[in-house]
Amino acid sequence: MIGEDEDNSLEKSKNIAIKFLHPDSKFYITKGQYTKDFVVETFIPMLIADDNKINDYFKNNIRLFALYYYPKFTNAGSDKVELVFQKPAADGLNRKLLRINPLLQLKSPPSEMKFRIISDSKKEKKIGAYSVWVSKKPFLSKLANLKRREEVEFVFKGGADSIYSNIPAHVYIINK
Repeated sequence: MIGEDEDNSLEKSKNIAIKFLHPDSKFYITKGQYTKDFVVETFIPMLIADDNKINDYFKNNIRLFALYYYPKFTNAGSDKVELVFQKPAADGLNRKLLRINPLLQLKSPPSEMKFRIISDSKKEKKIGAYSVWVSKKPFLSKLANLKRREEVEFVFKGGADSIYSNIPAHVYIINK
């Protein structure tokens, strides 16, 4: 948000957004040189990619997004996890935010999205992603080997010219 928040728009936005997110979500308002940013740290439900289970979940829960888990997605047996925005919930949140301030909106895809993956497996796991940044370096394809308690952070850059404006951000798990 550019300039001062004289009418407390960011706090009002927080009160609206919490209805669309996990109850333990954390909200931060950070100050830049000319702007204030509204940052949300939240929990995202992971659902088996089965239409019946997904529909049942969203009948009882209003959430902006979910992680869909596709077991044995490839012929080689790799699993896939993708982030899917729930368009009806996102549209509802955007309508409410526009009433507060026309400059407030939920961007889909976000300009930056981070997936931090921590292994809890006793076996080493291979985790990969396409068109991703790791440690501030771009990769067309990145594969990370994670031992127990190790982690990797994949950063997906969004925007209208990004591949993620056309497909959901996703990671894959190679099972061997």
